[in-house]
Amino acid sequence: MAPVGKGNKGGAGRAEVKCSDFETGVECLASGGGSRCWWYRSEALDDMCFGATEAWRLPNQVFSCDLPTTGATHARR
Repeated sequence: MAPVGKGNKGGAGRAEVKCSDFETGVECLASGGGSRCWWYRSEALDDMCFGATEAWRLPNQVFSCDLPTTGATHARR
């Protein structure tokens, strides 16, 4: 019998890490080299890590993004 999570179909035993699980910008941008998660800053809300599927819906009036390749921040208002 094969150990759980080692080559079994369905990924049993493997925890899927979500971008929202990261609590700091460093952790967020380090996940997958920044190709998977982006760190968004906000003056009105908490800074958060988002994946591409959520990020496109964020209002740019509220959030600015730390770009994974340069670490730069879009200009705010």
